[in-house]
Amino acid sequence: MSSQIQYWLHGFGSASIVEGFSGKESGWKRAFLIGVGALLIIIGIITLVSPVFGAAFAGFIVAIGLLIAGFEMIAAGATGTKLNLPSKDNLDNLTGKK
Repeated sequence: MSSQIQYWLHGFGSASIVEGFSGKESGWKRAFLIGVGALLIIIGIITLVSPVFGAAFAGFIVAIGLLIAGFEMIAAGATGTKLNLPSKDNLDNLTGKK
C-alpha cells in the first residue's frame, strides 16, 4: 500500500509542477503549483524510504478529510442549510445498477 501512495504522490507532484511551468497560470498560482508539486514529490520520497511514514501519512490525510466533512455537516446543521448528498437513484446510476 505504501508504494502505491508513493507512486500517486510522485504522479500528482509531477503533474502539478508541469502545470505550473506550462505558463497558463499567473504569478502566485504558478508558484503555488510548483511548490505543492515539489512538496508532494518530497513526501513521496520519504514514503519510499519509510513505509511506516506512508501508512501514517495516509491515515492523517483520511483523518483530515473526515474532520473537514464533519465540520461541514455541523455548519450545515447549525445554519439549516441542506447538504447535497447523493440519493439512492444517483448512486445506482453511478454504479450501473438498475
